[in-house]
Amino acid sequence: MDILIPNNSVHITGGKDLELMTGIPYKIINDGHYLDNGKGNYGSYVTLCGNSYDRNDPNYSRQIWFILESTNFGEYRISSKGSYLDTFGDEQLWKFEIADYQLKAEIEDFKYDKKINDLESYATRDSFSIFTSRNQSHGCNKIGITLSEKMQNITSWSFNKSKKIAFLDKLDVDIKAEYAGVRGNLPEIIKWDNKTTSLETTKKIQLDETKVSGKYSVEIKKKDDVEVKIIWHKVNLDIQFTATAKIRGFSDRLRKNGSVAKMEQADANATLCFLKNSGFEGTIIGTEGKNVLVEITGNVKIQGALKYEIENSSVVLPSFNSAVDDHVDDDHVLV
Repeated sequence: MDILIPNNSVHITGGKDLELMTGIPYKIINDGHYLDNGKGNYGSYVTLCGNSYDRNDPNYSRQIWFILESTNFGEYRISSKGSYLDTFGDEQLWKFEIADYQLKAEIEDFKYDKKINDLESYATRDSFSIFTSRNQSHGCNKIGITLSEKMQNITSWSFNKSKKIAFLDKLDVDIKAEYAGVRGNLPEIIKWDNKTTSLETTKKIQLDETKVSGKYSVEIKKKDDVEVKIIWHKVNLDIQFTATAKIRGFSDRLRKNGSVAKMEQADANATLCFLKNSGFEGTIIGTEGKNVLVEITGNVKIQGALKYEIENSSVVLPSFNSAVDDHVDDDHVLV
């Protein structure tokens, strides 16, 4: 495979950097006209064209130029289709426009507020009666009841609204998160469809259920009334998080042999340039290989039942027909 030219910053006299990169395609503009190499043959004249061709146009390559480093610091050659721009001594002032690029993002490395490790401290007890009975006999009665109750555990999350990350709404974004829930964390990859919604939109995932099931025996002492309750330990909590968006940039890239590689991943320097060109104003964490790491924040809402208890206690029931006291009818069996 032919070697790609590195994406390095273009320097000017004095050691400063321009917001330009070597080895990626540019269009060069003068007063609304685009530098066009015509047929691109050696010795052909360069013209200014009033039309800007997109990459689907057969004339697209005529307006694509690459900046190449020379052996002298701060001096560069400008190439198109293997030929080099030569002004024959004339000086020109030019503007540069990145011709075409794509950005993709993966959001990962979620770090939650410490509340996530102590959900029990924020739980509330919510009880409801599932069975009542009266024993009018002179001995103890044992009654079996069938329990079948459940509570859904749901995690909802969204990313904080910010103009600084608005550019993400235009991208295809993969979210790799250990979704925090009442039953622990669940590693999963979610595809966020940014063509129909934005990252600020709340998204819900039903992780699992907390269930109460099986047989339960109730002992009722003589002349006693009893009530059986389920007590849910419920949580409804908002938790802040930070996460890392791993941004990858893609563009056409020039090889050292003069050929062009179509939509190859760009180096991190070029991706930083693409981000700024897309209006990004957020926090850059750093780089990882060819990727640029960006910090974003958001909120997770955790709802559900951490656990349950079954409690029976003596109560005073209102008087009712003794014919129903000595057995459990269908209303007392939870299915």
